[in-house]
Amino acid sequence: MNEAARDQLSFRPPAWRPWSYAAGALVALGLAVTSAAGPVALGSGIAFIVIAGVLLVLTGLDLWYGTPLVADQEGLLLGTAPRRNERIRWSDVERIEATTTSRGLVRLASLEIDLGDRLVVLSRHRLGVDPEAVADELRRRWRSAPRPR
Repeated sequence: MNEAARDQLSFRPPAWRPWSYAAGALVALGLAVTSAAGPVALGSGIAFIVIAGVLLVLTGLDLWYGTPLVADQEGLLLGTAPRRNERIRWSDVERIEATTTSRGLVRLASLEIDLGDRLVVLSRHRLGVDPEAVADELRRRWRSAPRPR
């Protein structure tokens, strides 16, 4: 393994997640087929088909978009679209911060990377790990990166 590959750090959801979404979709489809409830009841076949559809979309997004964030010595590699990445040099980063918003039982955590003219926001769901830990690691790498003269 070369030095550059060893120093590369990637953040992505766990590999089992899309497969568990797919399994949930299959269960929901099975429940839809065997449902005896009316069309508007909570246990109706249509409700299970909608749930299966949402789970299949989540499966596809996780598999299609791949790794959302990679950090190395030169900067960041952001997954911006299916099979497309954008290189951001450390010198282009102005601020790295993790934010958390709570409303009742809902807690939303995200990573914010300020590039001056735009703000990149990645959710905990997209990163697969706690944004605070990611922010700490990225700030450490950002501060130790060589600055242009």
